[in-house]
Order: sequence, then C-alpha cells, then structure tokens
Amino acid sequence: MKKKDAPQAPKLESPAASAIIQTLVLRPAKIETTDIDVWKKAVNGFKTGNRTKYYDLCENILADPYLSDAIEKRVNAITNAEITFQMDGKNVEEIDDLIDTPEFEELIREIALSKAFGKSVIEMAFLPEFSVFSYPRKHIKITNVDKPLAERRKYIVAKESDLTGYDYTLDDFIIEAGKDDDLGYVFKAAPYVIYKRGNFGDWAQFAELFGMPFVTGKYSSYDTNTRDQLFEALSTLGGNRVAAVPKESEIEVHENKSSGSSDLYATFRKACNEEILIAVLGNVMTTVDGSSKSQAEVHENGQKDITKSDRRFIQRILNRKIVPLLIKRGYNVAGGFFTFPDGGERISTKERVDMALSLKKQGIAVSDDYFYEITGIPKSEKKDPDPSGGTDAKPPTTKEAGKDKTVAVDKTKDEIKNDDHGFFVKLLERFFGYAPTLRSGAYQNWSGRSTSSTTITLADDYTINIDQLVNQAIRDIYGGKADELINAKLFQATNVPLQHAVNTSLAPIKEDHSDFVKQFKTNTAVFAAFKNHQQTKEMAAMMIDENGKLRPFYKFKKMALELSAKYNIEWLQTEYNTAVKAARMAANLKKFKQSAHLYPNLEYIESVSVHQRALHLTWVGTILPIDHEWWNEHMPPSDWNCSCGVRQTDKKPTEVPEGDANPAFRNNAEKTAEFVNIKQTPYYQHTEEAVRKDVVASAMTMLRAAEKTQLKTEVYKGKKGGSLEIVKQNKNEFKKNVETYKQLADLGGKYSLLPETSGVKNPDAFNHKTGMFSDAKHPITKSGSHAIQNSVKSASRQHAEEVVIRLEGAYTSTELYEGLKAALQANRGTIIKSIVLIRKGMGPITLDAAKLRTRFGNK
Repeated sequence: MKKKDAPQAPKLESPAASAIIQTLVLRPAKIETTDIDVWKKAVNGFKTGNRTKYYDLCENILADPYLSDAIEKRVNAITNAEITFQMDGKNVEEIDDLIDTPEFEELIREIALSKAFGKSVIEMAFLPEFSVFSYPRKHIKITNVDKPLAERRKYIVAKESDLTGYDYTLDDFIIEAGKDDDLGYVFKAAPYVIYKRGNFGDWAQFAELFGMPFVTGKYSSYDTNTRDQLFEALSTLGGNRVAAVPKESEIEVHENKSSGSSDLYATFRKACNEEILIAVLGNVMTTVDGSSKSQAEVHENGQKDITKSDRRFIQRILNRKIVPLLIKRGYNVAGGFFTFPDGGERISTKERVDMALSLKKQGIAVSDDYFYEITGIPKSEKKDPDPSGGTDAKPPTTKEAGKDKTVAVDKTKDEIKNDDHGFFVKLLERFFGYAPTLRSGAYQNWSGRSTSSTTITLADDYTINIDQLVNQAIRDIYGGKADELINAKLFQATNVPLQHAVNTSLAPIKEDHSDFVKQFKTNTAVFAAFKNHQQTKEMAAMMIDENGKLRPFYKFKKMALELSAKYNIEWLQTEYNTAVKAARMAANLKKFKQSAHLYPNLEYIESVSVHQRALHLTWVGTILPIDHEWWNEHMPPSDWNCSCGVRQTDKKPTEVPEGDANPAFRNNAEKTAEFVNIKQTPYYQHTEEAVRKDVVASAMTMLRAAEKTQLKTEVYKGKKGGSLEIVKQNKNEFKKNVETYKQLADLGGKYSLLPETSGVKNPDAFNHKTGMFSDAKHPITKSGSHAIQNSVKSASRQHAEEVVIRLEGAYTSTELYEGLKAALQANRGTIIKSIVLIRKGMGPITLDAAKLRTRFGNK
C-alpha cells in the first residue's frame, strides 16, 4: 500500500477535492500471469461498476511494447498537432501562453487517453499557476451504470474498496471525458496481448526442448567402465540435451533442422501484433511494412480518419468544458474556440515558411516572429530604425472593446515606478518585520487556490469574504480606472474589518463618549484610505511590463492577487489585531480616568506573547502618573501585534525609562483617537504631499456612505437548496432586488447581495455558482426592445457579467428578440456573459450571451 505524497497533489480549487486527493491510497497492480479468463472476469466486473480489476489488468498488459507504442502513436498524433484558440478570427495571446505549457499538453494527453481506457476525470487549477491532475481511473466509482443518467452516481474514492467518496459531478473544477460504460480500445487489444504472452511461453519451452543440438554418445553394452566414462564426458558439454547409448564409444552431434513448429509460434505472434495494431490504430501498414505503396496509402488514410475523429472529440471537450472554466477564471474568451488548424498533419518547416510567405504576398499580415520561431534562426538584437526618422518614444496602444486605449506610465507621477517597482512592498515588509502574523488556514487557501470564495478569519473569530471586493478592484483597475486615487473595493477590504474592530472594542464607552468613538472611526477610515491608495498605485503599475507594454489581463491578475495576499490578508491580520488592542486600551483608559483619584498611576506590564520584544521588557514595571507625557509615546500597543499592557496602581512612580518606540506607535490612542500614528506609517509618508488632503476627503466620503449601509446579513433559504444573502441597499431598488433574486434562489441559485459604495455604481449581487457579478434590472418602458437594450447597456457599465432582467410589461417575443439582437451587436455589452429573463407570470430563462452573438452574426 502506498499513500500518495502530498507534494504530488495539484493546487486544487475545491477544498473537498483537495481532501480526497490528499488521502488517495494508490495500490500498484500486481505483476502476475494473466489468462483470458482473467480478462473476462475483469470486463464483466467493469460492467457492474467494479472498475478496479479491469484497470489493474490494463496496467499489467501495458508492459507489452507493441500495445504501449501503438497507444503512444495515437496520442502523439494529437499532442504533436498544432492547436490554437481563435476569437474574432485572431489568436488570444494569454491562451497561446497557456497552450504552450507542459500542463496543457498533459491535459490534452489525458483527454486523448479517455479513448484508450474509456474515461478520464481531470482536476484543473489556475492559480498561482495552471495545473492539471488526472485521477487514477480505478479510483473512479460509477454506480447504476445500467440506469438512466439521472440515477447514476459518480465518485472519487480514497481507497479502491470504498463504495462512495467525493461526488465530482458537483465540482466545477473537475471535468470528465469519455462514457460511463466505455472500456476503451485497450479492451479490444487486451485478448491478443494475453494470447501473445501465452504463445511466448510455449515458444520458449519449444526452443528449450527442440531448438538446441542433440548429443549422442555410444558405448559397447558389455563395457560398463566405458559407459561411466562416457557419462562423465557428456556432463562437461554444458546444458545441451545428451544421451548415452550402447555401441562402443562413438559420439555424434545432431543438428535440429526442424522449423515447422517454430514458424507456427512466429506466425501466431505476428497475427497477435497485427490485431493489436488494428484495435488501436485501425491498420497495420503504417507501423509495419506493407505489401505495396497503394495499400499503405489506403491504411494511412484510415488512420487519418481515426486521428481526425480523436481531434474532433478533444476539440469538443475543450470548447464545451474548458472554455467555460477559463471564462470563470477571468479570461476574456467568451465567443472563442479551440481548433486544430493544421489538421494534425506533419508539415515540414519549408512548407510552413512557404505558406507564410504566400499569405504575406496576398496581403495577409504574418508576424516576423513566426519565421524566427519555426525556423530556429536567431533573431538579431539590433533594433530596426524608426521608419519615421523620429526619436520620440510613443506610449503602447492596445484595443479594448473596439476602442483605442493608450496606456502610458508617467514616471513623474508614479512613485512606485521610480522606486523600482516593488520598493514600497519591500519597505512595508520591513515595516511589519517584527509583527509575526498567524498564517491561518484561510491564508493557505488564498495562496494555493483561485479566489472562488476567499474568507479570512481575523482576531475574535471575525470573518470577512474579500473575494468579491478584490476581484472587482482588479477588473476596475485594468478596465480603465488605473488613475483612481483610491479604489473603492480595496478601501472596503480594509475599512470594513477595521471599523468592526473599532465598533466592538469601543462599544463599552459608546454612549458616554460618542464624539470620541466617531473620531476614532474617522481616523481608522483615513488609515484605510492611505493604505489602499498605495495598493491601488502598486496594482496600476503592474499593468505595464518591463518593456513598457500592457500586460495581458491574466498575467496582471495573477500579479495583482499575489500583491493582494500581502495587503489584504497578511498585513490586514496584523492591522486588525493591533486596532483591537489599541481601541480596547483607549476604552480602558477612559474608565481609568474616572477612578484616577484612587489610583492615579499606570504601571507598564509584561506582554503575554511567547515572542517578547527586548525593548519592551526594559519598560516593564515602569510606574508613572496617568497623564504623564511619557505615555503619549509609549502607551501599549507599542508595536504591531504588541500584547503589552498597563494597569492602574497607587504605587509610587518610578524613573522615566530610556528607549523610543516605533515611530508609528509613538501614540496614545485615548488622546489621539488613532490606533496607530498615521502620519508615521509608510502608507502616509509615501503618498505625494499634493494628494494627501484628497485622500483624507475620499476617506470621509466613503466612510459616510458605508455608515449608511447596514452590513448585517440575513440569509434567505430557497426551495431547491438555493440561498440569498441579503444586505441593505438603496431604498429604491432594494425590495425589487430581493424579490428578483429570491426567485432565482428558489430555483437553486446561490447569490449574495452586495453593499453599496458611495460614488460608485456596483453590481447588485454575486452569483456563487458561476463566479459572476450580477446586476438586476426592472425596466419600465412601452418598448420591450428598449427594455432589453437599456438593461444590458446599464449592467455592462457597472461591470456585471450577468444581467437579470425582470419584465413587468406584456412584451412580445419578437420585441425581446430584437432587443437582444441590438444589445449584443459587435462592441456592445461585451462584458455580459449571461442574460436571465424573467417575464411576468413565467419562470426565469438563462441565455448564453456568446451563443446569442454567434446566432446573430455578431462574433
């Protein structure tokens, strides 16, 4: 028994699947003799749902070189073929990069092998890198194979003997290729491998009995002494067959000239090999010599048909199952498709060059880099002169949504770029250097998987889901909001949890010190604003690569998520813990002052933390009056995650100790209403002086908007397992949105309403099943066509990928059709991927926007 090592596990998107793969117990198939009866039992067991014996048999017979080579030949015909992703008649750069990875080739290979073994079940992850893992086939359990699809159950089991396990059909990140009851073409070849093995055993025995020379020794029957000497002489001749017969002492050697029986074994072996090739490749002559060129060509055409069929099968799997996953992961590939442009044929380098030159002569653009790539000729490092003769550098230009979009980096305004793109992050790492942060399971989930639902746990077991906020911020910045002073979503990711820390910690003094609490909350928002001003700048700088060109979105997103993990998980945990301690200290000091006539002094007490700071230990035992100026710069917390404290006492004061606290913690929260000295943080100091007032103003505006929104969540449970998380929204639309999404929850949908942010038009909800932001529209107009057009247009502007249109008017189907056709014209509503229509008195219907564009001819 062998347990799969943890490093071999892929970076899974699904925690449940990850738990299964970590406990897979892989038992290699026993190497043992096999007869045709074993094959029969394995096949019959497969048909009843017990797949283990069949796949053990397959593993056993793959030792046959003819079979394994034939399978490789069929698979290589696919993996060696050129494959591209086309959208609007052009290649998509980020998908080209994805295709050019070993992981994508492994994906293609495993899909192709589903033809050999009947099925492949494949797990895919996209962050931090694209990875592929094919589950061992004998760990796939399918019950009720003989019943309709609705009654079948499909599991990944940890042990072969398990009857149930993880239902992979419920996991969006696991795809399957092949049929439930298909044994694959290896099933057809298996009997001939078994027969051939038996034939080789018989052939070896024949060679031993009849293939070696026969030695005869003769002796006189009356001379027993000579007989004994003859046997002794014969025994020195090695392993040849020998005999001693009377007739003096003559010895003769007889060669075995019989070949009839040997030819029979050789013919049988050849026949088995041919049947194996026919079962796998459909022919013999493309692997072994044929009798004529014409026959070989016929057989080659037959194999091409099989390769074409395999190619179309893989193409359908990629387009039907992989493309939707790419869309969910943020790739802009809606309406695109995978294709094999060269048909899998082998094309020489000369033929490729000739075709490319022919296209260029016809006026069709062909990149010069293509010629360097296919010929292997090194590209000259000398740059071509500017054809215009000018020397001014121009900013790179890219086209997005049909419009020219010029992206340039103004280094005079971009402090991060001047700081060598990352200096600020390194500085903050030093800033937090002495603030150890607990790496919770939530952080591990973030770093190892895509953010399909990223919830982090802070102090006091407070949890927050930052996935929606961070992903929308990334889209906003890349989509044209890179010059924002503060991204509203990033501000919320920090401000919401910090405000919770302040509200909870200052609750005991809220009634008596309401103005102080209000000021503390304001200063906390200012801190969040300066922090996320820097984060927004850093993310915006990542849009441009080292060559000054706009990065593809998927590369930008990957880098932005890595940066976000620092800001919004690692550092946020430290900031939250510190805010809680500082606010609690402020609340305690307010109470201490009420009894200062009895206990006029404060004593600095030792930290309860395992890792104590040496400087802080020198302050332990210090006793000073409660209003002494020393406390203005040494009041705990005295550093990030500091657990030191103070207590009231009537003991006599001590001398003032030496040593200065971290500049950001030269602060007394009870007097400043700040949990940290904001102006001494790198966030503030690395913000340009000219915009500091604007950052503060933005913080005030966003805080007031957040206070108007109650973030208490109510959960509505739908009738078919669906759900709706409800938070208060704008009064005009809130009730309508709740009613609309409750209808979808009753049909099994899982949605969360999103809180509003001042000055920013947000999508109304988040669809947890599809990973899309959703916006609800309730148009009131006489024209059904206008109702559809305006709804799609408005939702697209709010960066929603799904639009839910609830129609109260009695519109005709023709009006709605015309509205959809107009709304999805080229360059209109390009961000929209799904349209949900709810007509009065009728149930919701979901429409795929990409398919509609194709139908309307608006690719």
